[in-house]
Amino acid sequence: MPTPPPLPQQPQSAPKKSGCLRVFLIVCAVLFGLFVLLIIISVAVTPRPTPRSSDTATPSPVTSQQSAAPVAAATPQRRTEGKKKIYTTGEPFSVGYTAYKVNDSWFTKRLSGNQFLNQPPDATYLFVDVTVQNRDKQERMIPQFKLLDENGAEYGTSDKGWMAERSIGLLHSLNPGVGKRAYVIFDVPRDHTYRLLVSGGYWSAQEALVELTPRAKSK
Repeated sequence: MPTPPPLPQQPQSAPKKSGCLRVFLIVCAVLFGLFVLLIIISVAVTPRPTPRSSDTATPSPVTSQQSAAPVAAATPQRRTEGKKKIYTTGEPFSVGYTAYKVNDSWFTKRLSGNQFLNQPPDATYLFVDVTVQNRDKQERMIPQFKLLDENGAEYGTSDKGWMAERSIGLLHSLNPGVGKRAYVIFDVPRDHTYRLLVSGGYWSAQEALVELTPRAKSK
């Protein structure tokens, strides 16, 4: 009896399955990478929320009214003319080793209540009531007084002033700590605005100005 021929071998399916698995894994890896890349791009592009004013430590801007308040509360700066400080009538101040206070000022045609000492002015008498004190540690002579008008013209004291009661005479000295209240008398026109020029002393280079508001006085 003859031997039957051998049956043909069936093709193996294992390599085909392994190749498909490899392709599937590669596709999954590519898709995962694209997903991660999309997440990164979306995070980078998305704008960050602006912090609210309550969440930040930056102080709110100061308004013009708030910034002006401390300036208004501060002590006003002293007005000056060159190196001379300017004061007002009734305001006490010191210059060098001398203290001053202008108490009052007035225009008058009469020099003295004594008819024998009264002399008529060349223009108008300007009386300046001044308190002077020596703040030094030794005897000091009262410095000379002068007037300055709005044009810068300078006026000296009247040579008739010594005849008036309580006038500051020439070469009058004060001991340390001693003060004197008296009149400084000028003979000037009335149609000007005047300021009293005072000095810190004969050995002091300091000067100051006092604004005068003279009143009219008939007697």
